[in-house]
Amino acid sequence: MGTSSPIPLVKNGNPLLPSWLEDPAAPVDGDGEASPDAPVDGHDDDAPGAPAAEGGSDGPLFDPPPDGVGPPDPSAAPNDGDDFDAPPFGASFTAGRSNFTRFAKSHGEDRRAMGRAARSFVRSAAGGAHTAGRRMASERRAAGAVSRLLSAAAAPGGIREFVRTENLAHLADRPVQEIYAALVDYVCPPDGSLDDAYARDAYLEAVAELTDAQHDLEQPTAATAREFMASFVANAVRLRIINSIANGVLTMPADLEIARAIDAGLMDFIRGCVNDVLADAVDVIQVDAFRQEIDDIFERVFVFVGDRGDDAAEGRE
Repeated sequence: MGTSSPIPLVKNGNPLLPSWLEDPAAPVDGDGEASPDAPVDGHDDDAPGAPAAEGGSDGPLFDPPPDGVGPPDPSAAPNDGDDFDAPPFGASFTAGRSNFTRFAKSHGEDRRAMGRAARSFVRSAAGGAHTAGRRMASERRAAGAVSRLLSAAAAPGGIREFVRTENLAHLADRPVQEIYAALVDYVCPPDGSLDDAYARDAYLEAVAELTDAQHDLEQPTAATAREFMASFVANAVRLRIINSIANGVLTMPADLEIARAIDAGLMDFIRGCVNDVLADAVDVIQVDAFRQEIDDIFERVFVFVGDRGDDAAEGRE
């Protein structure tokens, strides 16, 4: 669990938590997965975005945005393409929530329940690995900015010279953690959206993690830059999962250490997936080359989360 300021979990009025979620849960089998023969809220858990049957309507699960309100401009994101044609996160996540709750009640020890929750998130709530990766436009834009920042900090003069050239000389004499934290707007300019809040918090978590581990961020090496990026991507995916299928679950334990164990168990699982994906990626500080890989990196992470969720669910890990 990181040390940066957490963002609030989504509330019932947020589109990530539609009103029908609090209806009685679908029947589950002995492992806690939704029964394949039992529909969830009027649609199949394996068919994200399927029409709801409530009230006899077969319209979309979510109301369209008001006139004049549209998605952010995707032009700045790497290879965006179909980002905003994808269904929203959380289209079908009853089984994932059920299994994550079981994982939480085990104090983070039930890896099979966590595996079921992870694969349910990827394949149902997020609509598959490709759709999950495409939906993370804010995080992908921020990943490109993190790469540029780390590349600049790796140059002669390090991070302090970088802030001077960016007319931020007032930061140059601050502790290195404060410098990086103050650059959160450089990485992800705030626009008030929840997606950008995820990206900003993931970046701040990465800053805290690397400084706590005493990595040298004054003039980061390629290895340190890779660790920073791995932390950012893992925290970004973790936040998406928590705010989709684990909304409110991490507040259940009265013991803070139990809550930390639950979060750490999830983070350890995701970080393993991210590390394996980034092992084959180009150096983070090779900005142009790395930028071309960003889309593929996020999609492959979700592929690993789903596949290793299978392994954990079946006790194969």
